Amino acid sequence: MKRIFIQPVFLVAMALVALTACRRDIELPVPGKPNPTTPVPDKAPVEYIDVKLQAVITIGSINYDSIPAEFRIISWDADNVPHSKDTLLAPGVNKVPVIKGHSRYSFRVNKWGITDAITLSKDELRQDVIYTLGGGKPAKLLKKEETFLYVMGAYQPKGKVNYNYTSKGLAFAEYYQKFPEHAELQYTQKQTYSHAFNNVTRIEVTNAENKQIGYTTFDYSASNKIVNMHEVKQSGETYSSVAYDYGNGGGAEITIDYLFDNGQAMEYKLEFKGGNRVSDKAVTSRGGGEGGTYKYDLNINPFAHMNMPNTYLTHLSKNNLIDEQKGYSGGFPVAEPYKFEYKYDEEGYPVELIKYYKNYLTKEEMYKTKTVYTY
Repeated sequence: MKRIFIQPVFLVAMALVALTACRRDIELPVPGKPNPTTPVPDKAPVEYIDVKLQAVITIGSINYDSIPAEFRIISWDADNVPHSKDTLLAPGVNKVPVIKGHSRYSFRVNKWGITDAITLSKDELRQDVIYTLGGGKPAKLLKKEETFLYVMGAYQPKGKVNYNYTSKGLAFAEYYQKFPEHAELQYTQKQTYSHAFNNVTRIEVTNAENKQIGYTTFDYSASNKIVNMHEVKQSGETYSSVAYDYGNGGGAEITIDYLFDNGQAMEYKLEFKGGNRVSDKAVTSRGGGEGGTYKYDLNINPFAHMNMPNTYLTHLSKNNLIDEQKGYSGGFPVAEPYKFEYKYDEEGYPVELIKYYKNYLTKEEMYKTKTVYTY
């Protein structure tokens, strides 16, 4: 019989292979590393509660309570470690989640150069309270308004208005206009404002030769609302009466009835929501008229702070017009504005407006203007 001899070296190699094969299924614990066979407890989820925050800024006598604003939210845990978050909150009341159980909370707002903050302990924080942050300051007054017409690739001067004030308010406005026969803007008229307390009672209009060419007077109710107007121009006289209807939702409807010296009449209704004219409709005794709907930005309309009334009450909206949709019966304009582009300063006031005009019938773009505001 033939014998088979296995070399010792071969036996050792086989043993090592077998040992290695057995150890592949065994993972020894590493110091500082969890054993994979040992369950790791889940981390407790972070609990939040909602806090109601709103930014409200008062400019002059007008409240701006529907504005976006930058908020910084800080809360401190049990070890007094701060947890900070910066966020831009939407206009109106916001529900903001904060970590439940922290020891105290700080809310800070920054808007239009105004900073306000509040700090509350855990026991003081309530979910059923709206925390209003903001402040107020006097309105910045418009001093100059310059208008330019875009012609052949460049803006050319079209008009200008200089505004002057006293402690009572607007004293006078000087108007300039561009005429083809003159290279420079020409002074055309001056409107001088008279006051009784804080109400404008009369606006007198004079021409470039300082001759009176018209005036408008205003009568007020006990609540300082305009109730009667009388306008005298070279083209005729107009008497107006104004009525106010305030709805439950904070809106208002103003109705102005006009009687012209030629025997014709017109009714003009303006609807206000959120401090802005959102729609209007005018109907004449002859059956003609026009109406429109309007949209606004969330910044400051400087004309709303100038106490600058006129017979159509066009300066009441607290924000700036960004869109209008108009309809006409019995006549219509050749051109109408259809796009508004604003630039603003850090305090929320417009410093530039580019307004685009289109043909009312064809809808084709016709021209554009630029208005520069100086305060």
